[in-house]
Amino acid sequence: MSDYISWTPAEVCQWLDKNNLGEFSDVFMEHEIDGATLGVFTERMAERLVPIIKKQAIFMSLLEKLKTREAHRDPELRSSRKSKTRTLLLLSSKTLFPTHCQYIELLSSLITAYPCLKENFGSGYDALHESLKNKFKKERRPLVSDEEVARTRTKFAIPGSGRKRTSEVVQMQLNAVRTLAGNGPTATEQVCVEERKITEIVKTMAEEVKKVQPDMLFLQEQMLKTRQYRWTYISSHSTREILMEFPCLRLPEILLLEMKALHHTDVDKQVTSVMNKMAPMVLLRASHTSTIKRCLETIEDCQESAVKKGLQLETAILCLPSLFNEDASLLFTSEESGTCEVVTPQIFLSCCKEGVPLQYSLVKVTMDKEIIVEDCTDISLTLGVLFSTYFVFGVEYPKGLKKNSYIP
Repeated sequence: MSDYISWTPAEVCQWLDKNNLGEFSDVFMEHEIDGATLGVFTERMAERLVPIIKKQAIFMSLLEKLKTREAHRDPELRSSRKSKTRTLLLLSSKTLFPTHCQYIELLSSLITAYPCLKENFGSGYDALHESLKNKFKKERRPLVSDEEVARTRTKFAIPGSGRKRTSEVVQMQLNAVRTLAGNGPTATEQVCVEERKITEIVKTMAEEVKKVQPDMLFLQEQMLKTRQYRWTYISSHSTREILMEFPCLRLPEILLLEMKALHHTDVDKQVTSVMNKMAPMVLLRASHTSTIKRCLETIEDCQESAVKKGLQLETAILCLPSLFNEDASLLFTSEESGTCEVVTPQIFLSCCKEGVPLQYSLVKVTMDKEIIVEDCTDISLTLGVLFSTYFVFGVEYPKGLKKNSYIP
């Protein structure tokens, strides 16, 4: 069992047994968890399949060690085969001045190939990016006689950069006065250049979204560059126009990342954590409508403990409006409920079997009669996306939800 990515579900279960986690083998086998799935396994998946917190922590630790071990002994970078990662790393031997795009492409490729390197904050590679840039600076610093270094310093040197002495400060002030007097580009010229850059970035983002597997790290980087423009655009355009200009806002990952960048909150993780703790209390205290009763019956019929816990979490979320005596249609609706005129963000449960919300085939987020997110994996993730939509699109909460304590 050397390369875990190629493991079958049976081999994954053997690994669980070997590490005293065999009690979860049946659940993993039922969900067909193979090595490729382990490679992209998240905390969210662990919470569903390994509901015991202590065991969950042990499992995540073992999985991290497994990924790290495979990354260290992966022969890809040492092989003669020119993989994309190896080719990008060879750039460092070709130039002392990698471009920003080369840095991002390299780091994105590394994190994709080795998920264990991904950071738990920011873009996922901020510290690596800074370290890599500093490494190149350190290597260039003593090479004053190198032709490429000398030529680039002459071309791109920034007056006044580095430690400033008194004479340099005076010269910097004189240069500023000359610029105001007419030297250098005018304000109009600068705006035109900025607009052209923004247009190019927006076009590049739209092309990336069309791909089967868009590069989320790249899109996040571009979202940061267009943030000011996007806020201005959102404030003066309809939902449909916003989605046409920024189709990446249809991706749940981008909405959650943007929310995290705006408010330093991992909404998805927070919703899952809080609601897992609150679920028993919510189910006990909320008034049981006919819809909720059907959900509770579905939970009772479930025999698998891990799946049952997930159903309880989703039912508790659907119970929140009744717990606070609010209009449930402001939070969620389904095809069976008929036409709804709610224009604020709303969870839409599609193709519910026998009218039971938990037995949905598709869960969406809608707003202004437009589909924002086409397919979320579950209701708890959708709730995080719903919250993010309010903030990213600058939408005011409807009066019927304003006093709800579950709004972050």
